[in-house]
Amino acid sequence: MTGLKWGAYLAKCAQGRQDQLYRLGWSADYPSMDDFLYPLFQSSVSGANSFTFYSNPTVDELLATARATIDQTQRLQIYAEAEKEILADAPIIPLYYGCDYRVMNQRVLASNTTRWAART
Repeated sequence: MTGLKWGAYLAKCAQGRQDQLYRLGWSADYPSMDDFLYPLFQSSVSGANSFTFYSNPTVDELLATARATIDQTQRLQIYAEAEKEILADAPIIPLYYGCDYRVMNQRVLASNTTRWAART
């Protein structure tokens, strides 16, 4: 095992020269499946956001179709199809999923209890 400075590590990953096993994380900017699927699994951005260099034309087509679909139910179905393709290929192995826990007194009013918006 060799330690690298963060910049050198990312440069090595972007060039596809990382070890076969490495660790990176991804957090959503907004609550949409596209925020994970497109930047991590769309072929044209491989190497920029995702260092797996994953490429699957079927996934690319599904992601483009989902992005252009206005109907939310249809869009979610298309993303689910893309996820099935990605899972079958297994370009990554998710090892950890972070959760936020918040404890709050009922007297606290009008507080945002999720990352993006309060749920009732």
